[in-house]
Amino acid sequence: MYDPKVLEVMREVCASCAPVPAALLAQAKTAKRYGKGMAYARQWLYAAFDLTMHGADAPEPMALWTRMEGATPLGHVHGTMFPAGFSHVAAAYGAGYYGYLWSEVVAADLRTAFGTDLLDPNVGGRYRGTILANGAQVLPQELVRRFLGRDGNSQAFYADLQR
Repeated sequence: MYDPKVLEVMREVCASCAPVPAALLAQAKTAKRYGKGMAYARQWLYAAFDLTMHGADAPEPMALWTRMEGATPLGHVHGTMFPAGFSHVAAAYGAGYYGYLWSEVVAADLRTAFGTDLLDPNVGGRYRGTILANGAQVLPQELVRRFLGRDGNSQAFYADLQR
């Protein structure tokens, strides 16, 4: 929705809808990026907590959380009990919370194949045929390698963080 070309395609669905002014789109892009450093740092904290809780010598949850959150710029607020409501740890995730953040890293890398045209039909067809059509039949890192023609990496994600 932040790409003018994509918004133009949406106008085909609603021809009577007013186009989004360029200034409003620029403002939306700025708002989307606001606070992203803190948001990603928080996601990393949740993932690190989850992984530690599923380790061989998992400590008591509240003590671990107090220590980990206390080491962040926001610190820990005494009396809060985040682990009690973090259902990903209690439910059958099995140290999988990191997948939320990792999926963003992989998605940013995959988007590099599209360059500046996210609607490129050739790249989109290749994405469909290489990634989506194979699903769980092929290891994810192999699908990424086939689509990008190289091993996946975190460079696009980090570049996006710097914008």
